[in-house]
Amino acid sequence: MVDTAIPAAARSPLRAQKEAGRFVLPRAAGHRAGLPQAGSTLLVDARRFSDGRIRDAVRQLRRMLGTGASVTLELCADDPASPGRLQEVCAGIARSLALHAVPNGRLATLVHAGEVPIDEYESIAADVLGAAQRFVLFDCATQLPVSTWRRFASGRLQPAYGGYVRSACPLLADEGARAVLPETGLVAPHGSAWLSPELRLDEFAGADGGLDWPRLRAAVADRITRADRQLDAQPWLEPRLQMDARRNRRIAVNVTGIGNLVALRGLPPADPATLGALAGELNELRDYIDSFNRRIARERGAAPALTEADPTLRLEDGPLKDGWQRRWLRALSSVAVRHRNIVAMSPYAVLPDVVETDCAFTNLLPLIGCADAWCFGNAPDMRSFGASGYRRFHRLAHAVIRRYGARSLIAAGV
Repeated sequence: MVDTAIPAAARSPLRAQKEAGRFVLPRAAGHRAGLPQAGSTLLVDARRFSDGRIRDAVRQLRRMLGTGASVTLELCADDPASPGRLQEVCAGIARSLALHAVPNGRLATLVHAGEVPIDEYESIAADVLGAAQRFVLFDCATQLPVSTWRRFASGRLQPAYGGYVRSACPLLADEGARAVLPETGLVAPHGSAWLSPELRLDEFAGADGGLDWPRLRAAVADRITRADRQLDAQPWLEPRLQMDARRNRRIAVNVTGIGNLVALRGLPPADPATLGALAGELNELRDYIDSFNRRIARERGAAPALTEADPTLRLEDGPLKDGWQRRWLRALSSVAVRHRNIVAMSPYAVLPDVVETDCAFTNLLPLIGCADAWCFGNAPDMRSFGASGYRRFHRLAHAVIRRYGARSLIAAGV
């Protein structure tokens, strides 16, 4: 276990407050400690939308929002033959929501960078639809114009990136991710169903800033266990989500509060020793989450996607199939998991919200590489970074995430 003891001379004011019982963690709007959240996406392709399909999409959106669910509208480019069609479609959606008194507070929007002019998208998302979250998903941070970065830095639009999610099991391939779920801003495959309980690390820190590992492990087990049960009970909004929930059983334990932990300990975020200590703790946490994932697979059954991935299903009966099946089962016995994906992190997790943040916390971004998926909702105020500091923060986060996307997809042990 990593030693996190802090010398007395290095105690931070936050630590003194915690020792005196005056340290109170702020809550983000709508935060529910440890409770999973689910959301869905709906494609709005103005190029292919007839009037009939618009009506069907609007009815579906009204039904989703009417249940209290959160929805991301993914907006696609205009048809060159019909300029302005996207704005016309979105205006029709907004009128229908207003006519039926459907609140749009849980509505988010998404556009892929380069598909829709950024000023047009901002106008549609903010002024026409009134979306609370307005995401832009991009593949290459270096190709975005400065004007787009200014919109991100001002908070008018929210960046999202990554393009893939990792599997918690080496026998299941990583997947491309081109959708962004509402609220959490999780970048995920289209049609995938997720539950995302939050795990805020600074809630498990003692007065000296050290983590209470027994309490933290108990919280991990509780969140995963409850989310595992809710996957079966959740009233998914679409059949494809129900099918994905049954097949992959995706959970995104959203690990946050890293920046607060650093601030509480009074550690310099730019010091490599700080990064090293936190990396050791996060690796230990990840190891425990993975071991718990394998344990409940043995107790309750592995994700059905693993059964479907069995390479022997396509072989004819005979010695060849028997040999491969023995190898497959041997590999499965040691790495089978209950949940295909299980850890999510946000670049913003390295920023504190209990003290004023600054660019020095950018140095902690390599820590987010231990996740399976990444989320971009609830962006903090980063005006103190300035335009260049803000851009550097996200370009480094993007590089960290893409670096881990280059890993081999070859199944280990088969």
